Amino acid sequence: MSAFEFLFSFYGLLLGLTLVEVVSGFSRALDARKERPLGIILPLLTGVMIMDIATQWGSAWRDFREVEFSFRYLVAALFMTLAYYFSATQLFPRERSAVKSLDEHFFAHRAMILGGVLFANVLVTYDAMSKEFATGGADDVFWIRMTANAFWFATVIVALVAKPRIVVAVALAANLIFITYWLLR
Repeated sequence: MSAFEFLFSFYGLLLGLTLVEVVSGFSRALDARKERPLGIILPLLTGVMIMDIATQWGSAWRDFREVEFSFRYLVAALFMTLAYYFSATQLFPRERSAVKSLDEHFFAHRAMILGGVLFANVLVTYDAMSKEFATGGADDVFWIRMTANAFWFATVIVALVAKPRIVVAVALAANLIFITYWLLR
């Protein structure tokens, strides 16, 4: 087994568990929609997280096939995926929660949800940037990807700090449309 296969299986397993947590949380929320309205924010955020996980998985496949094993990569993958997993566990309320709507749950937990997603993406972006600058390979494609990352970060930060529901919903919708376009182009 190569270093890439070892690291990617670990990374993929943890991202896969995160994806299951997101989708199962959405499924539970959909089942309980009569008691607790879905709203618009968490369904949009669910889409953002699913597409972001897909992006991270694909980027790891593209960028790390030649990587040598090191505990640095193992620990970075661990922290990144655990931050995602933590965010996924906070995304939807549990059965015992007394919140009346999913939008209410989001506003009560958004620092933990979006903070974990931002932390994970900062780790990945930092690693990609340090790798590019260390090899002197910051070409046009790299800068296009960094511009796309800047838009992604801006929309998530707006969703993190904005108070009006409509601003949060528009930021998440813009993020979801952009990341879907970026992946399918």
